[in-house]
Amino acid sequence: MSTLTIITDPVEPAILCGYRNQTPDLQIARVRRNDHIYSERVIFPYDWLLVEAPADAYLEVDEHGPSSCLRTTIACSALQVSC
Repeated sequence: MSTLTIITDPVEPAILCGYRNQTPDLQIARVRRNDHIYSERVIFPYDWLLVEAPADAYLEVDEHGPSSCLRTTIACSALQVSC
């Protein structure tokens, strides 16, 4: 499992988000907020990614298969994990 912590403004609350690559392919995930990319990580097949990010950020996931390229955008608030 890979963990990614995004440095945010200490006054602004951050949430813990979880995402799992449920495919047999590598995926590239990036945390984005208002045209600003915070970080980018590779997610291996069937692996988990935990991200601490601002509640209004988005997780963009690029999946490159043998014959296609697919980008999925998910609100971090929809991926929030309870501690």
